[in-house]
Amino acid sequence: MRKCRYFNTCNAPTCPLDPDMNLRVYIKGDSKCKLDKRTRKLLGKNLPNKGLLPKEINYENAWKKRTNESRYNTYSNIGKFAFKNIKLCVDEGGKK
Repeated sequence: MRKCRYFNTCNAPTCPLDPDMNLRVYIKGDSKCKLDKRTRKLLGKNLPNKGLLPKEINYENAWKKRTNESRYNTYSNIGKFAFKNIKLCVDEGGKK
């Protein structure tokens, strides 16, 4: 937790870099962690929750349970969606 750049000013009750995060309680309206996910994962690589928030852990577990075909379909759909947005932006003269 002390390696977090927000450590001295943060008042989030559930810190993903806290090894005992699961013992903490989050109440709607409380402050949330400001550290980006990539940095949290790097700093928390040796922690039980790997520096992830509960919602992110659930998403990661769900992703691991998917078949390779399902993962491929998701990636290909994301690519199609991104291409449509790029094409739309070009068709409108760069204005989205």
